[in-house]
Amino acid sequence: MNKETDLNKLMAAAKQGNPEAQYSLAWRYDEGDGVPQSDVKAAEWRHRAAKQGHMNAQILLGIAYNEGRGVKQSHEQAVYWFRLAAEQGDPHAQLALGYAYEVGEGVEQSYESAAMWFRRAADQGHVASLWFLAALYEKGQGVEKSYEEAARLYRKAAELGDANAQSSLGRLYYTGRGVKRSYKEAVKWFERAAEQGNSDAQAFLGRAYEKGKGVEQSHAQAVYWYSQAAEQGDADAQYSLGSIYAFGKGVKQSYEKAEMWLLRAADQGHALSQWLLATLYTKGHVGKQSHKEAVKWYQKAAGQGNPNAQFELAMLYESGKGVPQSNEIALAWYQKAALQGHADAQFFLGVKYANGEGVETSYEEALKWYTRAAEHNHANAMNNIGKMYEHGNGVKQSYARAIQWYQRAAKMGLTMAMLNLGRLYEIGLGVQLNRKTAAAWYRKAADTLVGEEGGKE
Repeated sequence: MNKETDLNKLMAAAKQGNPEAQYSLAWRYDEGDGVPQSDVKAAEWRHRAAKQGHMNAQILLGIAYNEGRGVKQSHEQAVYWFRLAAEQGDPHAQLALGYAYEVGEGVEQSYESAAMWFRRAADQGHVASLWFLAALYEKGQGVEKSYEEAARLYRKAAELGDANAQSSLGRLYYTGRGVKRSYKEAVKWFERAAEQGNSDAQAFLGRAYEKGKGVEQSHAQAVYWYSQAAEQGDADAQYSLGSIYAFGKGVKQSYEKAEMWLLRAADQGHALSQWLLATLYTKGHVGKQSHKEAVKWYQKAAGQGNPNAQFELAMLYESGKGVPQSNEIALAWYQKAALQGHADAQFFLGVKYANGEGVETSYEEALKWYTRAAEHNHANAMNNIGKMYEHGNGVKQSYARAIQWYQRAAKMGLTMAMLNLGRLYEIGLGVQLNRKTAAAWYRKAADTLVGEEGGKE
């Protein structure tokens, strides 16, 4: 029996309503096997088989509607056909339906419904569904949050060879969530996933080698695994590579390579890469110094909430470098960074309120921001709080409190605080006059200055 006869028989059976023949004929049109290739014809025959309850035809028809292949794209229609197959117990359709509920594609978004369908498929041992269900437990979406249950499900899928699950299980071991922290165990699972080409695992493996966690520290291995992930488009890995080349960590410093990798990540919207790239442009490490180019990337990172970029952008607006000078816009960015806990931004806000720069003078506000910065061990903020207590600006005057703050700042190595302590001991303000102690603080300040100058050479 030749192929033409086979096709004629198949065609006849399909036209007579045989669902298996209709399903097979759809494949012929998919592949152009004995008939002209036609996505439309494939979808038509698949539709006939699906209407008769052919489960595989229902699944493939759902995929066709999702992709708009041979039919007008319709996520609602995709869900309709996935549901019919899912209700027949097909785990692939159950996964597809669960995912539709998770992202709200073709149905009203519902993590609870997503979890239900993922569980039905997972209970049949469907590996990918185990991973999706575990992720919901890890995030607490549609189910009660449980790192332990997430770890159990990830492990089940990981032992069946699923790379995503292996990477996720490694991450839980790396962070100690749901399992006892073990960098060695994390690396074991990262390696299994990385060997299958999982970019997340490759990036984590790069980090493990860079930090020497669970493995012997190796910059060469870090660069290798970061590169594997970066070549697949992993933005975190691209940032890590860019950072390594920018600072010459274990490799020959190369701003050219740093720019290449940071640009790739920055173009994907990676905020840290945008910030670091802007910093390289500001300092002129990449080509000619360009504040204008720096502003472009700082703005993108700042818009995503990166506090470092917000602070740098504030400084550029204040100085008028790369942008029209604007104290008002600078203040707004300082405030945004400060509210996120950026210590330098908090200190700068304190200075502005203390001096009435662009805002109405307010020692109360100044003290508030200095105190917040001091909580982050900002030495200059500690010193300025000391000055407020020494002079009674916005607070009850107290040499004792001033000395406490100066001492805290001095312990952080701040020269100005050491000089302030020396001055108070020299003239006996708030302390018993003691020129010997004063001289000791002046000497320490001088030594600190010499050390700072030496470090610049």
